[in-house]
Amino acid sequence: MPDVALELLVKFGSSESSFDGTERLYFSERDWKRVKKHFGPWMPNKSGKLRDLYLILAGDGTIVTVAHKH
Repeated sequence: MPDVALELLVKFGSSESSFDGTERLYFSERDWKRVKKHFGPWMPNKSGKLRDLYLILAGDGTIVTVAHKH
């Protein structure tokens, strides 16, 4: 995954904690609207792939996985 995608998730994404101490970062519809507003016309046409990303963080902040929603 490109570093910029991870940075967007951290800056604009929503988070959800799990019982096992992990945290899931993802883009809600509202989050994605903020991303598009922030970047305006610069937003790439193929950004749909970014929209479907999610990130799982361990309790210590280590990235467990990054994947696309299906």
